[in-house]
Formats: sequence, structure tokens, C-alpha cells
Amino acid sequence: MLETPPELLRVEREWREVFRCAKPPSVSLDYHGNIDPWQDAAGWVDFLEHRPEAFDSLDILDDVTAAVGALPASEAPWIDQAVLQPLLQRAAHCIDTAHPDTGGTLPWGYWQNRPALRLLARLAFLQLRSGVGEAARAGLRKMLALNPHDNHGMRDELINELLKSGENQQALELVARYPDDAGADLAFGAALAHFRLGALEKAREALGP
Repeated sequence: MLETPPELLRVEREWREVFRCAKPPSVSLDYHGNIDPWQDAAGWVDFLEHRPEAFDSLDILDDVTAAVGALPASEAPWIDQAVLQPLLQRAAHCIDTAHPDTGGTLPWGYWQNRPALRLLARLAFLQLRSGVGEAARAGLRKMLALNPHDNHGMRDELINELLKSGENQQALELVARYPDDAGADLAFGAALAHFRLGALEKAREALGP
């Protein structure tokens, strides 16, 4: 479970006074309904301008990137490059600092871990949109290592990326980690990987009866 330093907790409490939107529901990365974080943006934008230490907070970075995602042109290449990429790279650095890669996990079940996992998911989707396949695969692998239960379903994205890059054996190893997955991506991915490797009977079995 990630723990926020006391000095950042104070900044986050002040942030809540100016940023009124709740987190996206469940495992969603986006706001739903009529929530518009930009309706009263002057206060929280001013806060960020005068409190640079806010960019050390995963909780605040989570809110800011969700707000960017609420913009009508949120997936435009210039938004990705000029706004989201720097924010998400900063978040990735903060996550690596707070949770070095030592084999530990960050389960989604602990709400303290959720900002970090949402940020990593957003980074992976940005990399996929940008066509940075190797970086995207590394990011997706990291998410599954940190949260093996995979609440966001990132294994579907990963198997497709592995197959695109011809990593058929790695795709099958991913499928084996989720034997109860009933989704189409892993089933069809396993069939394609087996077919490419010449195991035609296993390919038929992967598609079921």
C-alpha cells in the first residue's frame, strides 16, 4: 500500500478545497454524467501555479489527468504530447520513487493505491495511441505485476500488443496466468499464438467447443 508523506497530505487537503470533483467511479478512468471539472477551473489552476509541490502528489496528478481527459479534444495528439505526457511521466517517476521495482504489488483493493494504478493505465493508453509499442508493452507488464488481479483488464491490451510484435510464446504465458478469463481477447489470442507456433490442435482447443 502506498503511503503519502505527511507534507503532501497537507497539500492534498488544501487541494480538495479547490478541486471539488470526486474520483471517476469504479475502475473507470473518466468522469461520467454532467461532471465538468473545468466549470470552476480558475481556483485549482491557480493552486497548481502557486504550489509546484502538488506535482509530487499522485492523488493530485490523478485528478489533473482526469480533468484533462474531460476536455473535448482530450485525445488530440497535441494534448497527448504537450499536456498528458509530461504529467504522466512525472507520475511514473513518483510511483517508481515511492514503490521501487522489488517485486511487491499494489492491489486495487486498497484505495490508497488507486491513483497510481489509474495513472499507469492512462500512461499505457497514451503510449498505445502514440504507437510506442515497446514502451506500451513494458507499461502493461508493469501494471499486471503491480496488480495481478488486473481490475482494469489490461491483459486484453497486452496480449494484442504481444501478438502484434510476434511474441507468441509470451502471449501464451499471459493466457496461462488467467485460466478463468472468459473474454474473447485471450481466447482468440491463444488460438492465434498456437496457430503461429504450429500447434493446430491447441489452437482449436483455445476456441472452445
